[in-house]
Amino acid sequence: MAYAALVSLLQTLEESPQPMQQIPSHLLEKVGRLLRILDDPSRKNILSIRDLEGKIRDASFEAQDIIESHITADQLELSESVSSGVGSCFCDIISALQNMFPVIHLRETSTDFMDQGMNLEVRGLERVIDELDLILEALSKIKDGKEEAPEAGNSRAAGSSRFVASNESGLVGLDEDLMHLRDRLTGFSSNLDIISIVGMGGIGKTTLARNLYNDRLIEERFDTRAWVVVSQDYSVQELLMVLVNSTRRDGGEVDKKIVEELKVSLHKNLKGRRYLIVMDDVWDTKAWDEVKRFFPDDNNSSRIILTTRQSEVAMYANPRSDIHRMNLLSVEPSWDLLRKTVFGQEDCPYAMKKIGRKIAKNCRGLPLAIIVIGGLLSRDITEENWKRIAQDVKSSIAKNDGDQFMEILSLSYDFLPRHLKACFLYMGVFPEDYEIFVSQLIKQWVAEGFIRPLHDESLEGLAKDYLSDLINRSLIEVRRRKHNGEVKTFIIHDMLRELCLKKAQDEKFLQIVNSYSHVFTQGGNNHRRANCGCLHQYSNFGIFKL
Repeated sequence: MAYAALVSLLQTLEESPQPMQQIPSHLLEKVGRLLRILDDPSRKNILSIRDLEGKIRDASFEAQDIIESHITADQLELSESVSSGVGSCFCDIISALQNMFPVIHLRETSTDFMDQGMNLEVRGLERVIDELDLILEALSKIKDGKEEAPEAGNSRAAGSSRFVASNESGLVGLDEDLMHLRDRLTGFSSNLDIISIVGMGGIGKTTLARNLYNDRLIEERFDTRAWVVVSQDYSVQELLMVLVNSTRRDGGEVDKKIVEELKVSLHKNLKGRRYLIVMDDVWDTKAWDEVKRFFPDDNNSSRIILTTRQSEVAMYANPRSDIHRMNLLSVEPSWDLLRKTVFGQEDCPYAMKKIGRKIAKNCRGLPLAIIVIGGLLSRDITEENWKRIAQDVKSSIAKNDGDQFMEILSLSYDFLPRHLKACFLYMGVFPEDYEIFVSQLIKQWVAEGFIRPLHDESLEGLAKDYLSDLINRSLIEVRRRKHNGEVKTFIIHDMLRELCLKKAQDEKFLQIVNSYSHVFTQGGNNHRRANCGCLHQYSNFGIFKL
């Protein structure tokens, strides 16, 4: 959340009133340098930079607190001078604010902002600048190669497909998807066809692709087949090795290490043959660019399947073809999948069906959630256990297989560019199942300082672009559109909202106030926002910046 903190601080600095001209000018310059570094996509996965982001965030928060406390003190001082003619109600509000936020009394320790040349606020800002200098020095060492900066490995990313595959309970609720894509794979078109399967994490993209890949009729139709998991942090060499070894005519394996030789071998292996290639879990267009030239189009009805959470990747790979978007399961298929996960081919006892259906419905149509909760139910098939789980499905997942489940969903968050992370986490302020109006959200994003100005484009226009990007990344779902096609409202899946809340707490971005106890949950210190809301009256919730 370092990027969002810097953007918000930059906005505060640029909008500060005249009395704050004494802010050291080099603070603005250092904020700009840090933003340019974080904007560099080549640095996105460097672990050393990730470690420094927490320090950047905290330093930015401290600077913003100092500046805003001074501005607040100015405003309250002005308000107090006119409060005698306003009425007792306004005075009560001012008094309440002073009691809630004692930090605003910093002015009392120094009557003039530049008292004796160095007051508390300036000393605080100088301390922040010293911290930013140390951070910039550390970042410079990484850039100059003086400090080892290992890239994040791909072991975690590759786990999502393996987890889904290992928990398959047969193809449930995907019959129409299977039939439609089977027709495309076996259709009469002789051109090379690239078929993209798009959907949120855990929705069953890999399961559907695996069923197509293993279909006997499809297997017999193609001369050769290959399946490769790409993941976020792929190695071009490893991708090519898998593809080359899977498509060798003699069935052997090569041990070539030179990428260019592997590319030539892949093209040679596929030339003149009808092939089926599955590229599973593709995250960006670069992965496709690395290999696309080596898939020959010999007008022999070859096919390539891509699975991805990113609509942009699908449209880039084949802009002339329709994307196959996967939908969440309806209630009946959800129950069928849960029943098969728990009982296999056996029937569910009658006494458990009503509870089971309720649990399936509460998974909100996400196959991954259904499979995970099915594993929990199968451990103790008693009415007491099932009723306990039915009371709070999300908590049951979190207490048991939550780490692996959330890890799969977290991949989408981790892959977001820095400017989108705060925008996504902000979805956590809205209640569960809340239909969010775009016009409302955009105003809040802009007010929070999440939208960084770009040339002459309006902040509202940029915010709409941000929202479209989140939609294309399968993180939010359009609910209603305007007559001109623009998005009017959208929703966020319950499980992705849980991801928002978890990440937001980790990043000290947001804290939910328990509506029953009216206290902060554990870890509530030093959070930037609080969501105070009633769990049942969705129209009554508030968002407060702390």
